[in-house]
Amino acid sequence: MKNKKRLIIYLFVVLVLIGIFELVSIYISKPGQGTIVQTKTSPYEVPAVKLVPTLFTSPYVSFSYPSILKKDLANKPINPVVDEYLFSYIDIESWNLAITIYSIPGGAFSDNNAYQVRKAYPTKYLESTQVVNGQNVFMFSDQTISSYNKVAFLLHGSYQATISLSGDDPSGQVILASTLTMILSTWAWKH
Repeated sequence: MKNKKRLIIYLFVVLVLIGIFELVSIYISKPGQGTIVQTKTSPYEVPAVKLVPTLFTSPYVSFSYPSILKKDLANKPINPVVDEYLFSYIDIESWNLAITIYSIPGGAFSDNNAYQVRKAYPTKYLESTQVVNGQNVFMFSDQTISSYNKVAFLLHGSYQATISLSGDDPSGQVILASTLTMILSTWAWKH
C-alpha cells in the first residue's frame, strides 16, 4: 500500500511538472507584444534610415553628411581641382557622394565643364535653382535613368563646388533627397 501511495504521488508530481512545462512552452512561444514609438533624432531623418548628421571640415568648406556614409580615398587633386571628398554607402543598393572643390579665377560656371555639359543637354538634365542659406544652388537631375542622380553647383568668389549624389535604389529617392538637403543646408565656405 505504501508503494502504491508513493507511485501515485510520484505520478502526480510528474504530471504537474509536465503541465507546468507545457504552460511555460506555450507562453514562451506566443508572439510578443510591444509598442513602437517613432522618434526623430534629426530633422533629415526619414522612416527606416537614420540620417544622423556628421560634421566634415576641410580647409575650404564644412558640411554635415549622414553618418551611414563612409569616407573613401580621393585622388590627388590636379589643377583646377583643389580638393575632393568621396563618400559611399553600400547595402543592398549603393549611394555615392562626390564633392569637388575648384579654384577658377574667372569665378563663373562657363569655366566648369561639368556644368556646361549639363546645360547643353536640357532634355537629359533637368535644371533647377534654389537658394540655400542665402546662396544660389544650381541643380541638375539626370532624366534618363530611374535611379537618383543629382548634381549641385555652388559658386563662392573664385571657388566652385560640385556636389554629386547618386543612388541606384529607385525606392530610396526620399532618403537621398534628404541627404542632399542635409549637405546643402549645412554647407559653409571657409574662404
